[in-house]
Order: sequence, then C-alpha cells, then structure tokens
Amino acid sequence: MTERLKVYLNGIHAGFLSWDSELDVFSFSYIPDYLGRDKAVPISKSLPLKEEAFGPLVSRAFFENLLPPEVVLRKLEKILHHDRRNTFAFLKELGGDCAGAISLCPEDVELGSVDGSIRELSEDEADEILKALPQRPLLQGLVEGYRISVAGAQDKLVARVRSERLALPLYGAASTHIVKPEMSICRGSVENECFCQRLAARLGMAAAKASILDVKSRAYYVSERYDRELAGGSVRRILQEDFCQAMGVPAEEKYESDGGPSAVRCFCFLRGAGFGFAALAGFVDALAFNFIVGNADAHAKNFSLLYRAGNAALAPIYDTLSTAVYPNLAPRMAMNIGGARDFNDVNAASFDAFAVKCDINPKFVRDRITRLSDGLSSAMDDVAAELSDTGHPSPLYKEISAQSQRRLMQLV
Repeated sequence: MTERLKVYLNGIHAGFLSWDSELDVFSFSYIPDYLGRDKAVPISKSLPLKEEAFGPLVSRAFFENLLPPEVVLRKLEKILHHDRRNTFAFLKELGGDCAGAISLCPEDVELGSVDGSIRELSEDEADEILKALPQRPLLQGLVEGYRISVAGAQDKLVARVRSERLALPLYGAASTHIVKPEMSICRGSVENECFCQRLAARLGMAAAKASILDVKSRAYYVSERYDRELAGGSVRRILQEDFCQAMGVPAEEKYESDGGPSAVRCFCFLRGAGFGFAALAGFVDALAFNFIVGNADAHAKNFSLLYRAGNAALAPIYDTLSTAVYPNLAPRMAMNIGGARDFNDVNAASFDAFAVKCDINPKFVRDRITRLSDGLSSAMDDVAAELSDTGHPSPLYKEISAQSQRRLMQLV
C-alpha cells in the first residue's frame, strides 16, 4: 500500500512524499504545476528541480531529518502510538510546522483548511506546559492543534514570545521562537547557551538572537528563529535546511564518528555548491568559535543553509553550548580539526592541517581566528555583566571565559 503526504513550501504545494508501507520505501516528486511556476526553487540542495521522482535514500534522508532524534521519538511513540521507526507516521503527525518553510499534510487535507491561530498563555499555563515537556515532548497529545516538528534531543517548546509572554501556534500557524528549559545533566545550561550565543554576536558573527525568559521563577533559554521573519504584520517562513539534509546524509549519521560529515567535507561542500567568501569564512568562524568556547556537540545538523529571495547563505550560528565546563560530558568533538578530536589536542597545527585538507591558505584560517580572539576577553566580560545585570548571574560565565582563554593559548 502506498500513502502520500502533500509537501508545501511557504504554503505552495510543491510535491508529494510517497511511502510504500510494505517495503518501507520513500520517494519524493515535484508536481508539474510547481515546476512550471516562475522562479520555482528546490526544497533542498539534495532535491533539485526535475520531473522524475527521487529515490528512497535521498528522499528519506531529507524528510527524516525534519524529525526529532530517536531519543525523543522513543517518548513520542508511547504518546502517539506509532513505532519510532515509522518515519512517515511521525511526519504525518508533526509536519504542520517544520524547520524552515516546509509543511506536510495528508493528501486529503488542504493546507490552511483549518485556520491557524495563536493561543496566548497565562503564566500558570506556561509554567504547566513547560514543566510537562520531559513527559510530553513537543506537547504532543497535550494541546489540540499543535503539529510541530523540530530537530534536537533537548526538551524544547516551539512557540511565539511576545512581551515576555508565551503563545502557542496552532493548526499550522508559524512559530517564531524556540524555548528550552535547563538540561538535567547540565546545570546552568540556560545561562550557558545564552552567554555563548550573545558572545558570538558580540564578536561580529551572525548568531541567532538569544534571551532568557523567567516563568514562575524558572529561567528558560529563548532563541529567536532565524528562519522566520515579519512581513506585513504576519510571520513568513524562510526556507532552510541543515547540512545533513543538504548533503543527503541520514539523521543517524550526523556525527562524524558515525560516518557523518567532517569539517573538511562541510567546507568543501559549501565551496562546491557555489557559496562565496561570506559563507566559507562564516563556517571557519563557527568551527573556531565552537572550539574556543568548548562546544563539543557542533555536528552537521547544527550547521544550516538559509534561502531567501533566491539567494543562499550560511545560516546564523545556533545551539552553541559550552559542553567543556561539564566534567560529565566527553571532550571529544563532533567534528575533528586537522585530525584532532579532543579539545586538549587541538593546536595551531591542527587548524593549519584543516586548511591544507580544504585546499585553502592556512593564513586565511589563522586570520579568522585572530579576528575572533581580538577583544575576546572584554567581550566575555561585557556579556557576563549584561546577563548578570538583567537578573541572570552565573559562575559558569567565569568558567567558560577561563577555559576559552586556555584554549586560545593552545593556538599560539
């Protein structure tokens, strides 16, 4: 038996995702009406515009990457009563508001047949919903009309934040923010991630806007979605995809150690796809920044591409958390740098080796690192003071700063 889901790009029907339930085989195809549109764009670098259907491997890789990881699906299967390996069923349940501009809905349903709406939450309601996230990932089965999929293993709420109040987008309405509670295994993760994100922005990097929201005396990390923008009073989705989707890599291979993309492969992919200096420099900056702050979890799904008005760019840096300040987390980096996989093994020669493997001048990489390191100390002090002055002090700021300075010394 074959089932299909309609695939929409910014509300426009672009194609069908088909699934053979007996063989568990996927295929995606664009519809003729979409291919005939002026300025039609592909939904992915891995799925260029063409009349023929795409095969099962590349089709599954792109759409499976829209879903949260297996650790989250294990919880959801008990709530939604689907086997966690049934990708199609989860896309059908969660695909109303995915990362970027993609939406999926059943073949017999028109997108927008149920008007999207926004449900404002009182502080008590917000507190109840946020505390329920560990038991109800993505609020599934708790709030009617909430059909949202977002990648990442951490508990999170996809919502809108207006005047420090939470609101839920329902029935396909677009979200604008991602809200994360403190991670149980990482004390102070809210302040940690906000500090790292704001530090990246202070150093001149394109970074997702970060803030901290207090609900019933609990602090939550809030990231403004870079794949959304206000247009004429409404929220517009912007097409984006992570590197696994763009490169046709299955979600379970996001880590280099599992066969996923290395830093060299990511850089060469960008260059081979025609991205210019800004994207290449931005990737090197992100690689160096993640090393400096000690973020060992910068894998291929934590780098993305953003497509706006026909132009492609590297997405702002996101999900930067200093994992190195937690002794219970391994120091092994998701992507090696010049063959070095442990923070303590990285030095100037490591970045030179990365440059040589990418066939670029090592001086280019060294100059990017110098650009980040100049003023790093004062930038960290400023961000720490800024967060402390707004009611969110943390001893982690000092620890992240001290460790960052030590790692910088390894590059001298």
